[in-house]
Amino acid sequence: MVQIGIIRIRKPGGIYNDHSAISHYQWRNETTGETYTWDRMTMVNWILQNPRENVAYVKDFKGNIAYCKVVRNQFGTMFLETYSDNTMSDNILSLPQI
Repeated sequence: MVQIGIIRIRKPGGIYNDHSAISHYQWRNETTGETYTWDRMTMVNWILQNPRENVAYVKDFKGNIAYCKVVRNQFGTMFLETYSDNTMSDNILSLPQI
């Protein structure tokens, strides 16, 4: 299993836009500490390629982890959303901007 931790997002339209407005995800390789930035569809396709093995998550400052799922909105746009766990600080929209 390959797990990556998303650490920042880019929403060019501003902070008030929803998940589908995220254009890029910055993530860290936990093994090497290196960071990478992928556009929305690269991240979505990576997960959809093998959803049991390719896993993305968001971790907050307390160590809470929320895993991500691929969602499609009513317009057909695919994007990542964190599974609800009643902890707002590990929500993908809580991440700082790139």
